Amino acid sequence: MGDSLSWERRARGKLTNRVYDDLLIILNQAIQAVGGQFALSDDSHGPSFVGLNYHRIPPYLESVGITEIWYLSRSESPNSAGRNIQAVRLDGGWLSHEFWRMQLLR
Repeated sequence: MGDSLSWERRARGKLTNRVYDDLLIILNQAIQAVGGQFALSDDSHGPSFVGLNYHRIPPYLESVGITEIWYLSRSESPNSAGRNIQAVRLDGGWLSHEFWRMQLLR
């Protein structure tokens, strides 16, 4: 999906919106077809960029067909890579999570 700065790059004309969106829809379908999962990340390059454009994420994820969001959680037993973490699906629908209702995102 890219990072939250991608909206800034697109706004400056470095990416063609429709081509970028179409590519993400195709990638989303391919990833889901093989059981892939989606998690949000932030490629911020300093404190002032943390959470930049997060208010745009919900409608965008819906537009490219992402219906589930996953996160990493500690696990008592190691995964196949030897790390004590596991992927966990955010229950109750990601869009209804309290995070998206926080004032700082508006």
